Amino acid sequence: MKLLQPVRIGTMTVPNRILVPAMVTWLSGEDGFVNQGIIDRYVRYSAGHVGLIVVEATAVHESKSGPLLRLSRDDFVAGHRDLVKQVKDAGPSKIVPQIIHF
Repeated sequence: MKLLQPVRIGTMTVPNRILVPAMVTWLSGEDGFVNQGIIDRYVRYSAGHVGLIVVEATAVHESKSGPLLRLSRDDFVAGHRDLVKQVKDAGPSKIVPQIIHF
């Protein structure tokens, strides 16, 4: 295997084998929404041609989780959609969430 060759994961083809693992940044604030700081962080990875970006821990339950991303209600979806769009526009990276449930 070569580091810069594509790899298939299920039905997804990742453009290379460079990966950004999920790292909790605490950039979202207590509200759990995607904000510009979060978008900028992941856009930089995509612009650098990282193959796969695993977005930081994203809570799928409504309980308080501190300054972590959330995806527990429909009103969180627009921010995640914008994040994915901007990452895709910036480079070839694939992007997936790390979901958590307290």
